[in-house]
Amino acid sequence: MIDDFAKTNFLKSKTLDDLKKLSICTTRPDLSIANDIIIRYFNPNEYHNKDSWGYDNFVYKVSNLGFRGEEIPKSIDLAALGCSYTFGQGLPEELLWHRIASNALKFASYNFGQPAANIKSIADIFYILLNHTKIKHAVFLLPPYHRLQVASSINGKVELIPILPNYKGLFESGFPISSDDIYKSLSDETLFNIFKDTIYTIEVIADIYDCKVYFSSWDHMTYNFLSSMNLSSTLLPEWNSSFNPVTEESLDNDLARDKLHPGPKHHKKWAKQIIPYIK
Repeated sequence: MIDDFAKTNFLKSKTLDDLKKLSICTTRPDLSIANDIIIRYFNPNEYHNKDSWGYDNFVYKVSNLGFRGEEIPKSIDLAALGCSYTFGQGLPEELLWHRIASNALKFASYNFGQPAANIKSIADIFYILLNHTKIKHAVFLLPPYHRLQVASSINGKVELIPILPNYKGLFESGFPISSDDIYKSLSDETLFNIFKDTIYTIEVIADIYDCKVYFSSWDHMTYNFLSSMNLSSTLLPEWNSSFNPVTEESLDNDLARDKLHPGPKHHKKWAKQIIPYIK
């Protein structure tokens, strides 16, 4: 078990199957998949809201690697990386920010977002991809800096799982302590340090592969920290941080089908904001 885990090197990935180690759809027992599947709803809220959220109903088409897309092509103009905001939880694929932006730019895009993802798992996905496909532009819409990736023995093998503050998940089934206990033991400085080092490593690896990188976040503290970093890549506008009440409508009531994530208008607005930056 540990020997197999020790051999895992995402920086020199030999197979795209490495992506399965980082996808919620291939590691969560209730969503575990072997072949391409259709997922109708990710949580009960989606089912209950299916007739009231104001848009046509839809299903998630998830590949056996755990992403919303068909086979990963050998060349991608725009790779979208992030958490549930990028995965598009509660929304059909055609209404997501990466699809809107890539259509306007006439780019071929692919959605590598993963629900509950953290900066380390997002970086690992990126490293794996660079070994198997040519990416021209990689746009990272990042979750909060304090999300972590940990390794735990589950079902006889070592799994990489996310931990989030105030969220009970797979972590509790593999550790004798709660995620709350972990966060009580870690300073903000430590969490920022992990985040910072990962961002700078992404930049170095991207430069080796001649991939243009763009960063933003939907979390205000994370975005402010990104703004303070010495980035060599492009810092995009913050995810819908403000609006002009004279010229824009409020997006407070714009929600996805689960009523937990931003709705289509949020995605459309941010896509329009970032398009001029992607060159």
